[in-house]
Amino acid sequence: MHIKDSIVERFTVLLPGVCELVCSNVKTTQSPGLGHTHHVLTGREMMTAVFARTVTPNSGHLDENVQFAKKRLAAIKDYCGQDVELRVRMGGPAGQILMVSTHDNVGEIEDMRRKIMEGTASGAIPQPKPGMASSVEDAIWLKI
Repeated sequence: MHIKDSIVERFTVLLPGVCELVCSNVKTTQSPGLGHTHHVLTGREMMTAVFARTVTPNSGHLDENVQFAKKRLAAIKDYCGQDVELRVRMGGPAGQILMVSTHDNVGEIEDMRRKIMEGTASGAIPQPKPGMASSVEDAIWLKI
């Protein structure tokens, strides 16, 4: 499937009516040193992408999760050079932790996630202990 067709298919499901804006200018790029190809939007059609990870701690583990998140995000900053905001939810499921990073495009999120996996595998980025969280949800949001 042609990349433009693939993007049209995905965005038609996720964001009806936004397809033409998204698909009007797609460029394929090679990431230096990472050995993979990604497709980015260029020019005025480029959309800022926000990566959000929501963690719901198990009962009694909020402080442990916050301390771990601070340590992990500092390691991500050192290893990847990426700033990630840390927030705690008030209301709703109280105590949820939100980690948010902003990127020029979705390709940057792919690059960051590969670097984080590499850093985690090498021990440079810490991993959570089992039982700290009841759920973890990742989401990518596009500015339109």
